[in-house]
Amino acid sequence: MLATTGGTWSARLSGGSGWFAPTPLTDETETFDLSRVFVPRPLIAERGSSLSLDVMGTRGPVQVNGTVFDNRVRDPLGIQPIAADTTGAVNLVNTPGSLTTHGGELFAVYNAEPVVATAYYALTRSRDVSPESGLPRELPLTPRQSAGLDFALDDDESGAYGAIEIFYTGRQALEDDPYATISRPFTTIGLLFAKAFGRATIFLNGENLTSVRLTNYEPLVRPVVGEGGRWTVDAWAPLAGRRVNLGVRWRL
Repeated sequence: MLATTGGTWSARLSGGSGWFAPTPLTDETETFDLSRVFVPRPLIAERGSSLSLDVMGTRGPVQVNGTVFDNRVRDPLGIQPIAADTTGAVNLVNTPGSLTTHGGELFAVYNAEPVVATAYYALTRSRDVSPESGLPRELPLTPRQSAGLDFALDDDESGAYGAIEIFYTGRQALEDDPYATISRPFTTIGLLFAKAFGRATIFLNGENLTSVRLTNYEPLVRPVVGEGGRWTVDAWAPLAGRRVNLGVRWRL
């Protein structure tokens, strides 16, 4: 359902449901050796439902969009370590209960040449039932908070362009990680500068200038084999550090 107020504000209420046939290739098992993944009993389809409310407002060069949402998946697939197995073998099973995700997002844009600025913030809470313990838990690798800020300046007359991006990733629950149960928050910064000279454009690009790396917080390699025969932990932070490159683009 969509409602508007003369073009300045609009609100949209959306809902849906559906099902998904079970498959051995899930977000968890796609990095596994599938010879170590077993299905001890027939799997049933996952069934999901979602509900969201979006509100958008535009006033001059400013546009603001806010969203609140609630998603639920019944009988989600999960992996269950096989007791007393030292090779990392797991069972693929339908976990009891539901996987729930709810939260909100706020997105704002300011666009008035030569300046374009965007800001983003998200708050997410996700929970499911652990296939191993049968107890409720926070869904792994889902940041509780994330935020971003982009600022760009584009001068058509001089052919100069500059942009900065700052992105924050909050704490995440970790699973099957021998070093930690909760990740550390981190911030990455990127810069881009470009200048046109006739047919040529020279650019300087820097990514992850804060040099955030997973190995700053914990080792990448596990001391013993993990689920699915893995020898590395989940990459909850960038694997590569600071990267800077300089290049020239030539227009024919």
